[in-house]
Amino acid sequence: MTHFIELPSPLAAHVDAGDVTVAELQLAVDDAVRRAQRFSTVTDAELETLLEGSGLSREGRDALRAAHQSPAAAERLSLVEAIAAGSLLADALTAQEAAARVGVTVSTITRRHERGALLAVRDARGRLRLPRWQFSDAGELPGWGTVAPHVDGVDLRTVEAFMSRADEDLDGLTPFAWLLAGRDPSPVAALADGLRWW
Repeated sequence: MTHFIELPSPLAAHVDAGDVTVAELQLAVDDAVRRAQRFSTVTDAELETLLEGSGLSREGRDALRAAHQSPAAAERLSLVEAIAAGSLLADALTAQEAAARVGVTVSTITRRHERGALLAVRDARGRLRLPRWQFSDAGELPGWGTVAPHVDGVDLRTVEAFMSRADEDLDGLTPFAWLLAGRDPSPVAALADGLRWW
């Protein structure tokens, strides 16, 4: 079964720019719907605990409560997941782009990914796509090779959120900004270990 969605404007811009194809996004949506749980495994009490620390607005929490009660909630959430995954894919660098940015060969990028030093997903054509937050304008993000093994196997959207959220243990900086400044990657790696619990 094929599921049709209207692309949000930012995602449509990535399609227009050729960063990702409609077919790749369609595969992501269909795959997410196929894998979706049809019933929520989260109890009402667990949902309230999650919402309490979510930072969502009151309206956002109310919307999630209502969706949780809906039998189609899992399918709707899987479409949101597919759109988010498509957005990550559209904004990611190809292996060729990453190699050019870092100043190495494509095979070096591939080997670094295989060793867990660079994170990537494969698009519908099997090509590596590397999230941009592993790189600066000048090349690979300083210290990323130390942090990457600590987030290997963690959902890339979770890592993306982690990299962009300020943390008091990093003097109020985001992990990305901390590493970009050339600071010791050890505190970021230690914080990243906590992502496995999510």
